[in-house]
Amino acid sequence: MGHPAPFNLKYICLGNEEHDTPEFRERFPYFVKVLREKHPEIKIIGTSGLGPGIPLYDFMNKNNVDISDEHYYESPQWFIRNRTRFDNFDRSKTKIFVGEYASGANTLYNAIAEAVYLTGIERNADLVIMTAYAPTYARYNYTQWGSANLIWFDQKTVVRTPSYHVQQMFSCNRGDRYLTSEVSYTEKAGKGSIPARGQVGVGTWNTQAVFDDIRVTANGKTLVSETFDSVNAPMKATAGAFKVHDGVYSQSSMVDGAVSLLAQVDAEKITYSLRAKKTGGSEGFLVVFGRKDSGSYYWWNIGGWGNSRHGLEKGSGAYTGGKESLASHNGSIETGVWYNIRVELDGPHIKCYLNDELIHDVIEQTESALAVSAVEDKASGEVILKIANAIDADMTTEFNLDGVSAVSPKATALVMSGDSGAINDLDEPDRISPKAREVRAGKKFNFTIPASSVQVLRLKVKK
Repeated sequence: MGHPAPFNLKYICLGNEEHDTPEFRERFPYFVKVLREKHPEIKIIGTSGLGPGIPLYDFMNKNNVDISDEHYYESPQWFIRNRTRFDNFDRSKTKIFVGEYASGANTLYNAIAEAVYLTGIERNADLVIMTAYAPTYARYNYTQWGSANLIWFDQKTVVRTPSYHVQQMFSCNRGDRYLTSEVSYTEKAGKGSIPARGQVGVGTWNTQAVFDDIRVTANGKTLVSETFDSVNAPMKATAGAFKVHDGVYSQSSMVDGAVSLLAQVDAEKITYSLRAKKTGGSEGFLVVFGRKDSGSYYWWNIGGWGNSRHGLEKGSGAYTGGKESLASHNGSIETGVWYNIRVELDGPHIKCYLNDELIHDVIEQTESALAVSAVEDKASGEVILKIANAIDADMTTEFNLDGVSAVSPKATALVMSGDSGAINDLDEPDRISPKAREVRAGKKFNFTIPASSVQVLRLKVKK
């Protein structure tokens, strides 16, 4: 590296998001062998491969690397659901470095999802010894990747995202020892966890199509009815070339993720139906529902993946970003043929019908409402609680601290909350940021956790 003398290099990474190929399996061990012989003091970080499936992790363990690096860019819902990802990992195997991760956008909701995941990483700090959010820096209008970045800037202003603040809140309040915590609650699902609630819409992927007779009903009442008799249809396109033509809603562009949204639906049980016809291109239709202000959404991808299968997916942020698969079924769409499409939503229950044939029948897991991590800071004599609330409802709670003789009645809370879909930008770089406040505490005390929030609570205790 141009250094004239050794400079106390502690770690070296071998590989980055490698694929599991015969060539990799053949050559990787040679690098490990030589490094062990020449520099046994340097710890080797291997690669688990790209994605949460970590295809190379066991191979890293077989080659006795010290740490294995895993990378994934998933939806916020994935991070919330996988908060217990590391709880049952084999502790005799290679340690883990989560070297790149992000949840696809920079809203407050994305940051909360990442905080939920970090509570699980902190709980498993004996196994996951390092983490690194990525990417770090992005200049406005000069990026080559997606919308998730830790810090945005232009020639005058630095914008710290809600995700940045989560990283700082966790890193500056680490503590020395993880404490056992138990959380129990009666979950009241907020609007963020009901698939029926949110906007409905239509779209295509590298395909041209027309749509008609879009209807949403609930309890026998019609909430939405659009037959495109007027050219001024109440649809709002986010991408693509949509227009009303000859009594149908046409999409004539060949872009990926062309989506147009219609009405906001506020009900837990609905039926969403429409007709669609493919007029050109390589795939089928996108039927969007449950699109929230946070940017999260569901869609039924009919004739996707090169017109080879139908898939029910959940995503957040950009429609071209990563999505979580909820169900998949082989199938294709013919050009020039009208299809009757129906999606029935009842709480977490999703049923998808194509020409009255049931294609998907899925019970959507509700998002875990609350994640808590508790640590002891020996130097300050404090218990530090990190609390992430991923739903859009306040939670009235009671805290009980066992194993201490006394708790100071004054505690400090660092709270970041707001609209779950809010972002920081050049106009308001500090729109979402942590605010400190004093709270009343004790060995047992009542505490309200704000909707859509991440906070750090520091309690002075006597053992």
